[in-house]
Amino acid sequence: MNNEEISHSGDVDEIINTYQKQNISAVQNHLRFADNKDFNNEHIKLLELKIFSPKGDSIDVESGFKIKIKFLNKKANINLALSFTIFSKDDVLLMEAPTYISRNFDSEISIYEIEQEFPGYLLNSDFYNLGVLFGENQQIVLMNINNILTFEIKDTLFNRGINYNKFPGIIRPQFKSTINKIHE
Repeated sequence: MNNEEISHSGDVDEIINTYQKQNISAVQNHLRFADNKDFNNEHIKLLELKIFSPKGDSIDVESGFKIKIKFLNKKANINLALSFTIFSKDDVLLMEAPTYISRNFDSEISIYEIEQEFPGYLLNSDFYNLGVLFGENQQIVLMNINNILTFEIKDTLFNRGINYNKFPGIIRPQFKSTINKIHE
């Protein structure tokens, strides 16, 4: 349905895929930074930030996602760390995922590229906001930008044709169950 008119007919999976493709435009999964002062200070200069599916075009519950960041570190000989922060659409902090770039006061003035993978069945289908936090010696904030990028996790194809409701909650773990039929 589109404006109270039937706009597509046919196979259910094809119709759902068409609908989802039409609604992607509000999501920005890739940013390149030129000399934007909001993403450049005396310590860090962001060059690129990207969220993508390791398994194809769109991020869904099953695929998980990867975050790739490229930046220039301008501060040598420190313990440098980067954390990705993920917020719900209601701006609730869900997690912080740290990466320790250098631990022995051996950071260099250099361009670094980091890729971090988040497994499938971690977050439920919804929109999320990403933040980046750079720290020195786990004490000093070098750069902190919340809500730098918004991304969507789409529902999985697992229940298509059976149940079109979204699972409740923010997390979407997949549990392994053992079922035994007991004969009396």
